[in-house]
Amino acid sequence: MKTFFKSIILIIFTIAAIFVCPVNSVAYADSSNDQNSTESNNVAVARKFVSGISLYDKKKYKEAAEIFEEIVDLAPTSATQLQVFGYLGFCYNELKQFEKADKYLEMGLELEKTELSTDSEVRLLMYKGLLYANLFMENFEKVVDYGTKCIEKFPPVAKYSYKGMEEITASDEDIYVMRANAYMKLGMNEKALEDLDCAVTINPRDKRINLMRKAIKRILNVTNK
Repeated sequence: MKTFFKSIILIIFTIAAIFVCPVNSVAYADSSNDQNSTESNNVAVARKFVSGISLYDKKKYKEAAEIFEEIVDLAPTSATQLQVFGYLGFCYNELKQFEKADKYLEMGLELEKTELSTDSEVRLLMYKGLLYANLFMENFEKVVDYGTKCIEKFPPVAKYSYKGMEEITASDEDIYVMRANAYMKLGMNEKALEDLDCAVTINPRDKRINLMRKAIKRILNVTNK
């Protein structure tokens, strides 16, 4: 879940030009000062964002989270808002502060309703982080709910082509495995097996999934006898 974020090395902020018809020199000066203040704030946010990424990559999750929290306060509607919420969620997952992780990842996914939610790879990673946090908090119904939403938005696609290369970003096996774990905790073993069957179809090379499938099948065989 960290792979995508490590690739972010350039932040571009688009600042709309402000055209003012100066009625007098005082009004013009005020407008100019406001514009300069906005530009300075954007530069400060960009620098903090890069600093936060650097700290995250160095596994200094507490320090990185503090930087990203500052960005939320400075620019709650910045161009990097989706990524900031994602980073916060992953930082707090690493710090085992799952309630905070859940909070920020949900806030990020709420941006699906806005124009800021254009990056599908980021949103997929945020769904994975959200499922991860709620598995640890034993919110199994929520894992099932968000896992289902994620799969609906990112239909499963075979992860490996005939050449053995990764093809596409889609709902990957981790989503199904985490939802299968939740189904198992809820006593819904048939559903869990269905998810594991999907997971092994996406990535047949994963030994972990095959072992889980065998375990579930044994449980079901015993239960059905």
